[in-house]
Amino acid sequence: MTLTFTKKNSPTEQDFYKRLLDGLKYKGDFGNNLDALYDLLTEPRPNFRIYIKDADFSSAYGGRGEAILQVLKDSCEESGCFTLKIRTKRRKLWQVK
Repeated sequence: MTLTFTKKNSPTEQDFYKRLLDGLKYKGDFGNNLDALYDLLTEPRPNFRIYIKDADFSSAYGGRGEAILQVLKDSCEESGCFTLKIRTKRRKLWQVK
């Protein structure tokens, strides 16, 4: 399963969390913050992919996009149970498998 995020399909930080939770079919409590995001993504679960398809994502959400990207990177490296790809229109910026 691939979860793709752009500023168009996730215009707010809350939209980002909702799209992620819906995509993972997560039904538990979620704190809608960076700690909760890290905890969610480091829980054992079947492999999945997160694809960030906006070069400007880091400046999204009132500047919190950069912090979200860092949590995504850290949790991907820690858990090893998902693939993260961050891409601009022209080139891949970052990827962990």
